[in-house]
Amino acid sequence: MPESHAAATTPLAAKSPYELRVNLGNGVPETDVRSALASGDMGFLHSFTTGSTVDGPGVRVVAWTTGCMWRCRYCHNPDTWTITNGLPVPVARAAEELAKYRQGLKVMNGGFTLSGGEPLLQHRFAAKLCAESHRMGIHTAI
Repeated sequence: MPESHAAATTPLAAKSPYELRVNLGNGVPETDVRSALASGDMGFLHSFTTGSTVDGPGVRVVAWTTGCMWRCRYCHNPDTWTITNGLPVPVARAAEELAKYRQGLKVMNGGFTLSGGEPLLQHRFAAKLCAESHRMGIHTAI
């Protein structure tokens, strides 16, 4: 599934923690969503957040996936429930974004956290992205 121009130019990091990011994957055919989930070569990400100190040990970069079947009553990010609210992102692009923070994460004894939504709805993508994180020597958490 080729990444669309709009998806390629949309930043992975949100402008602020209050930015409501919805419909980023609208227009992606359901067959392409299914193919992405089956291969894991592409995932659907809501955003990247930097500087988190509550999503694992040290200072973290957090990638927020979309898609969640739980729909918890007091969920603090219900805009991640629908998979098409996420931006279709190849593993390579997500790893590129993560690599920008590699040195700082090591210095601050931090790492990378994959959150959501429910990140294991995209388990193949999660495994590939965590493997890339490990390859860079970055601690990972889900």
